Amino acid sequence: MNEALLELIPVDQFTEHQEKMLELEMCDSVKLYRFSREPSSLNEVSFDSNKSISIWRDNGTVICLGGEAHDKYCERCICFDISHGEITRQVAIYGIADDYDEEYTQSDAGMAETTAFFWSLKDLEADISILEIFIHGSEDQISSPFSLKALQPHQLASILDANPTRTFDIRCGPLTPKQSKILATPPYPLKLKFGESLVTNEDQFRFQKKDKGRAFVDALEKRQPLFFGSLSIDLSISDEIPFGPNELKRLLELDISYDKLAIANVIRDNKSVLLPLSVKANSLECKIEAQRFQANDFNSLNIVTRDLRLMIDLVNVTDWEMYLTLFFNRVAVLGHFQKLNLLFDCRRSYEETQLFEFEKVASITKALLHAVNSNPKLSHLDLSDESSKIDFIPHLKDIFEGIEAHKGLRFLVVESYPCTDDPDYSWLKRLLSRNRTITVLDDTGTILSDGSTIDELYSLNRFYNGSEALSKDSASPRRELVTKALLESASKCFQRSALLLFRLTDVLCEFLQDDDSNQDEGIASQTVSEATELPDSNPCESTETAPKKMRTS
Repeated sequence: MNEALLELIPVDQFTEHQEKMLELEMCDSVKLYRFSREPSSLNEVSFDSNKSISIWRDNGTVICLGGEAHDKYCERCICFDISHGEITRQVAIYGIADDYDEEYTQSDAGMAETTAFFWSLKDLEADISILEIFIHGSEDQISSPFSLKALQPHQLASILDANPTRTFDIRCGPLTPKQSKILATPPYPLKLKFGESLVTNEDQFRFQKKDKGRAFVDALEKRQPLFFGSLSIDLSISDEIPFGPNELKRLLELDISYDKLAIANVIRDNKSVLLPLSVKANSLECKIEAQRFQANDFNSLNIVTRDLRLMIDLVNVTDWEMYLTLFFNRVAVLGHFQKLNLLFDCRRSYEETQLFEFEKVASITKALLHAVNSNPKLSHLDLSDESSKIDFIPHLKDIFEGIEAHKGLRFLVVESYPCTDDPDYSWLKRLLSRNRTITVLDDTGTILSDGSTIDELYSLNRFYNGSEALSKDSASPRRELVTKALLESASKCFQRSALLLFRLTDVLCEFLQDDDSNQDEGIASQTVSEATELPDSNPCESTETAPKKMRTS
């Protein structure tokens, strides 16, 4: 942190309110800082992961940064993490209530003010920033927790406006109707998540009980423009749903477009379970429970998105084969998918695993391949769900053979490679030799390879694809690139040289034309030179004719 930004408050200068911190049981010693000037952006504030820094605010609140900030003091607080990629920083804002604030009125107002100040600091990396908000602390704190409703609507609006491209991940509440309206109607695409805290079971996103999300849906319905951004609602642990059933149904039926919509574990109404699949979203992630609908409901289902991550929960369903077959048949009929990530949640006892016998999964594999090959623009297929008892690994040979001719597929993700069944990787070698645009990954994102032969196949395929792209690009300095390739990556490989020149016959012709020109220029130059060296004589008396120079290639 910029040293000029903070200054230490000497203990002998503590106010009566600040001295209250000395009595907090979790503090061995207290070092209080204050801002010597207000920071202009979040990037001015640095975080130490090994220790926390406490910054006093004149409204009786403390901003605690870094280290174990969430557990620093035994006082009411609002905790949050600010993440940029893989880097996550802890922050907490504590309300140090004085003896006259028995109802925490002043404390809540001060905490809301400080929260609005900190969240409104400009984040220069807001595009990759996630603000995850939750209530957390000791049992004493949770018995009278800070309520998010203390944040005034104008404060919430300024927070969103300061960093409109940031992801806001709200895992506490309750939200008031006025706050809900602010979240639903910013004049720009918002990235919003409603979830639950992984710290305590008492923490999760929620609306006020009388509202149940009605104000949010009402405002979203009137929103202009009709493109929201990203919305995620995931309550995987809790049985309590923040939306009422009518409000959730209305939300999924709105004429709103999303960049990304993620819905998980919030639909308990049988009539609404398939509604997320019809929402207009560039990317859709959802979980559906098969026991809540009939398999033939897939026949008329209009799945709008082109990028689908779908988990089908097959628990308590015995005719799972029919469900999956009809789903894949519908995917084949629609034919517009570009990405498919498919997971099948099959929590079964060991005795029930015979339900997923080889022959039935083989039938599903055929339906899957029909769906894949009926979607020519499909570029990404992910079947790497390790928790499913529907195991596609024994059918990998059939899958590889089934996608050999697919011209659009670029990535296939599987859980692992069946080295026991195919120790020589012959299935993969055949696929890569016949489909030169595909890459096969495992569930960790690692490219599947035997370490030598397949690495060379991938290298050859990259060369193949590069030469194809070069043949279609008339704007690039192709001649220079071809020359470089022939002298470097293709210099010791006849196959690559032949492939390159076959793909770029026009460049080869240019080489030959230049060679002809160079040869002709050489002939003319040498003829003139020879002519100037001939002795002066009467040409008629000469009995010799000038020799003809033969061009050799």
